[in-house]
Amino acid sequence: IRDMLADTPIRPDELDHVRRALTLSLPARRETLADIASDIEEILSVGLPRDYWDGYAERVAALTPEGVTETAREWLDPDRFVWVVVGDLRAVRGDVEALGWGRPEEITA
Repeated sequence: IRDMLADTPIRPDELDHVRRALTLSLPARRETLADIASDIEEILSVGLPRDYWDGYAERVAALTPEGVTETAREWLDPDRFVWVVVGDLRAVRGDVEALGWGRPEEITA
């Protein structure tokens, strides 16, 4: 993400992969009534237009590497990311600390 925000925009093949993932998964989003309810809940809770999903595939197809990079620069700040790692802290602590992202905090149920 830092590279993309600096001077290495998303590659066209990366964008194509994301486009396919977003659009080919659309039919599975509506397999059950619960799936449909979830889409409606998302529209209402986020304040999306009621016809948001109607033009979704077309909007995804229209994405460009430049547009994605511009939007990422507007909305993403890697210095404010919060990483959540779930697992046995004893097993992963060293690997997580080696990333240099700060001191891991343990949160228990």
